[in-house]
Amino acid sequence: MKRSQGDFELYKEQLEKHLSQLSIENLVKWQLIFDEYLEVSNTERLWAAAYLLNDGVSEDMDALDEESLAEFEEIMYVAGYVYAEKIGDDDDKRFFVACEEFALTEVEKQEILRNIRLPDDSDWDEEDNLMPIFPNITAFKGY
Repeated sequence: MKRSQGDFELYKEQLEKHLSQLSIENLVKWQLIFDEYLEVSNTERLWAAAYLLNDGVSEDMDALDEESLAEFEEIMYVAGYVYAEKIGDDDDKRFFVACEEFALTEVEKQEILRNIRLPDDSDWDEEDNLMPIFPNITAFKGY
């Protein structure tokens, strides 16, 4: 797969192409795995890192532009779009039924979690000195 180098439309196109080559079951499993990663990534430390990387975007994402949010939502739902195309029916309920049918087992979920290494969660706010927590990010950003 060619690298998109920040070109969202190219990235989405490549992702759709890749997902369209999967079987229905694997396509649904991809979405379920994506959802697991999304759930695990929703931590205070991730928000703090995003705050630093985005030069002060607050944790409630007030400063994010609507285009960025729309692009993120498109990635969240791309498997559903590909699923609808594959089965020739754009009824969202069919995709959710398929997600229930092919739901990840607890063993599969644990396998995903076993490969994720996130630091311990901690509360933070914009006034905190995040340099000791994220020395590489603060060095990269020149803080």
